[in-house]
Amino acid sequence: MLLSGCTSQFKRIETNTDQAVQGQQRLEQQIAEIQESMAVLREGESARETDYLELRAEMENQLRQLDTVVQRMDARSAEQQDLLREVLAALDLIARQPAAVVDSTGAMVSAPALSGSAGKDVFDEAWGDYTRGDYALARDGFQEVMDRFGHSELADDAEYWVAETWYAERDFARARDGFDRVVARFPTSEVIPAAQLKLAYSLLETGEPDRAVEVLNALRRAHPDSDEALIAGHKLSTLGGESDSP
Repeated sequence: MLLSGCTSQFKRIETNTDQAVQGQQRLEQQIAEIQESMAVLREGESARETDYLELRAEMENQLRQLDTVVQRMDARSAEQQDLLREVLAALDLIARQPAAVVDSTGAMVSAPALSGSAGKDVFDEAWGDYTRGDYALARDGFQEVMDRFGHSELADDAEYWVAETWYAERDFARARDGFDRVVARFPTSEVIPAAQLKLAYSLLETGEPDRAVEVLNALRRAHPDSDEALIAGHKLSTLGGESDSP
């Protein structure tokens, strides 16, 4: 009975041992499976990290290329801005002078071509005096056109050139009043942009910058595509006044 009991107990121990071994084997198998899974995960992470690093390197390369393009564009833009400032400065200088009577080739500019207009002969004679720099005599001639042929199509041109004679003689107060009359009397005339620009410059010379800014802004609004509007915009920027959008 004792031996039988020991054998029975041994079998139980053996059974338990087998079960323990099987359990350990299953545990080891699970551990192996987990380790394999971890290895796969690590390989995936490594692959993803490699992909990430490659993508990052490519993006950085593209950013460097884009930065190079932007720098080149900035350099070109700066060159264009410098050129524009030089051109506008030259135009500003021209606008300060009496109206030119020669073109870019040096040829004499003819008087307005208004054949058959009343007072044309008087106007042409006055124009000739202006081109010779005899501003007082030219002014008398232009004034005669206004006095005798005030309703002709030469009236606005004559009024404008009277103001220009005062401007040429640096009598800016009378030039201001003259250009003011042109703007008031002939609001639809082709000479209005030039008259407004010269009015603004005359106002600056007579110490009236606030009104000059108003006139320049009015010029840009009314004639945004004119050469005078371009000069007006540049002048506004140099004056530090607020520039209205055309």
